[in-house]
Amino acid sequence: LTLLADEAAVGFSRSYSARLAGIAHQMRGETGEAETAFDSMLRLAPRDPESWTALARFRLSTGDQAGAFAAAGKAVALAPRRVE
Repeated sequence: LTLLADEAAVGFSRSYSARLAGIAHQMRGETGEAETAFDSMLRLAPRDPESWTALARFRLSTGDQAGAFAAAGKAVALAPRRVE
């Protein structure tokens, strides 16, 4: 049980790091690098609503309204009461 908890914590930590990297790249206008970081984030934590919210914001910033809407919908489906 402890091992599983530790693995989950490591996965979350890596996902969070990938999310921060994606946001940093996004702020620098490095769209390709941001896309790669956000993809990594979702591979590591596909059920994290905050990750999906970050992806939705990224998609909206690139003009991908359909992608933003889909990502936001996933965030809401995962945590209807927690999403910003």
